Amino acid sequence: MESSTQHEAAHEKGSGEGRSRKGKRQNLGRREQGMNTSHVREFQYQRNQGLRRIYKVTLNVTRLPSGICAYESWVHHEGIFKGKGIVLPLVSANFDDAVLEARRLIENDIEQLSGISE
Repeated sequence: MESSTQHEAAHEKGSGEGRSRKGKRQNLGRREQGMNTSHVREFQYQRNQGLRRIYKVTLNVTRLPSGICAYESWVHHEGIFKGKGIVLPLVSANFDDAVLEARRLIENDIEQLSGISE
């Protein structure tokens, strides 16, 4: 027969939630409020100038707990990292608009070779 201590230890392992010594549940690493909302998109973009290469772009747009949107991008050509562009703050408050704004910014960086090597 299992003792109550062994039962609690088994429960802690299986559920992902722990119990304090007084039996109150603790939240282990989960944050319901204040979490970042993030979307990663990949797309290809062909430069209209120079060598007119096709670049693979990975774009990560995040809404911070403050409500402000930010982005990060990684640009590759034929598997070789070419840069991240110039990361600017996003003006759009709507998340979908922020994704489009970030995409326009990185496409412009590729055209101008700002933070990107051809």
